[in-house]
Amino acid sequence: MSKKLLLLWCISMMVFSCKSDNDSIDCSVVNCVAPEDTLYLRFLNPGNDDDLLANGTIDTDVIEVFNEKGGTVSITIQEFSGSNTFMAIPVSTDSFGEKSFAISFTDDTSFTINFETSYSDDSECCGPYTIMESFTTDVYSHDLVEPSILPAFVSIYIPSSD
Repeated sequence: MSKKLLLLWCISMMVFSCKSDNDSIDCSVVNCVAPEDTLYLRFLNPGNDDDLLANGTIDTDVIEVFNEKGGTVSITIQEFSGSNTFMAIPVSTDSFGEKSFAISFTDDTSFTINFETSYSDDSECCGPYTIMESFTTDVYSHDLVEPSILPAFVSIYIPSSD
């Protein structure tokens, strides 16, 4: 009988010693990524995947971008090793919801991208982050964009005008 009681006591101690009253994460050991609220657009020829920014087909000096309120948005052109050249557009976090950018390369080449953002502070230790919920263009095709935390990288396919 005492062996059964001793076994029961040992099992009880193991079960209760593993139970924690504090289920929170120790944030001091979590390495958070700094939020970067940027949309990176890569412009490719759909026939051969040529990078239209890198090869000069799109003149980076004449690109204009306007937000949904008509304000000019400052852009940068960034090269990532081994993955082409991107136009980086900062996404405002003053408000969340439906947003758009009108992008013009020349007087006769312009299009609009539309996307929706939301605020996320689900993480105990990191964030808050901006989530891009959806993405569409009014003229050109693009890679499928799944809802994700910004920054987002999108390839837009622009056929040659030849």
